[in-house]
Amino acid sequence: MENEKRERIVIRKTKPEVSKEQKAGFALVLITSVMSIVLGGFYMSRHLASPFDFEYVGPRFLSVAEQRAEELSTQKNSDTDEDGLSDYDELYTYHTSPYLKDTDGDGVSDPEEIKAGTDPNCLSDSCGADANSAFENAGNQLLENLPPLDPSIQQTIEGGLPEATPGDVSALEGMTAPDIRQLLLDNGATADQVDALSDDEIMVLYNDVLANLETSTTTQN
Repeated sequence: MENEKRERIVIRKTKPEVSKEQKAGFALVLITSVMSIVLGGFYMSRHLASPFDFEYVGPRFLSVAEQRAEELSTQKNSDTDEDGLSDYDELYTYHTSPYLKDTDGDGVSDPEEIKAGTDPNCLSDSCGADANSAFENAGNQLLENLPPLDPSIQQTIEGGLPEATPGDVSALEGMTAPDIRQLLLDNGATADQVDALSDDEIMVLYNDVLANLETSTTTQN
């Protein structure tokens, strides 16, 4: 009996054996779980960012300088009338029409006239004279359309010009509008009267007076 009591009961823990199939199944489940977590996080981030992730397909917004640069670049690479001159050269170098091969309509194309050294904007050699005549007519028309000048101003203008020699008249032709305004003020015109005239009006009136002086000087000589 005593020997039986002294016997110890030993319980050993035995490790359960896992088959290869079980290991493979566990690995598959683990991999699937990891992939689910990764893909779920990716989908969630894409879903949250999608309202802010879009490609703008509307018109381009350019500054004035960028628009101008783009227009000039297009003109340098365009030849609308297909005459061999770029639109840029026609507009800014030769001042011809980018839409007409023969700007002046004389039967000779713009590039041919440029190559020959003639004016592609002129029908004949009298363009310079025509231009001067047109300028003179425009000046006369402006003078005719000016409102009636206060007699005191007219007298002041004429009074401010003493009897002049041809050399004096030539020197006076270099006067500017501010110089003429000061001349009027120095000879009795009021500031209100002078300020009522624009620079163009003052120059036209003064040139008219100078023309009269030149005529009278020539007659006297």
